[in-house]
Amino acid sequence: MRFVVLGYDEVDERPATSTAPPEEPAPGAGARASSALWAALSPSSAATTVRDGVLTPGAWPGTDPRLSSVCVLDARDLDAVVDLVRGLPGVVEIRPAEAR
Repeated sequence: MRFVVLGYDEVDERPATSTAPPEEPAPGAGARASSALWAALSPSSAATTVRDGVLTPGAWPGTDPRLSSVCVLDARDLDAVVDLVRGLPGVVEIRPAEAR
């Protein structure tokens, strides 16, 4: 199954990276996902929001803590993803992903 993991932090100034999660997951967690791509997001001040076709500089307001990282991964099931992200800081949201 494919999942999207959204990481939320209180601090919005983490440098962007596309090679590793903000913190390493629990030891052995990599064996629970067949593939994963982690991407830390740039600060919300670098975002552009599109709503109803209108572009606005900055992130959409009202999200506190701020979305700070995204991971798309393939894993056996939800339990495997929970084991993978259990040690990460902040708030982590896990969503099943559907192909479109």
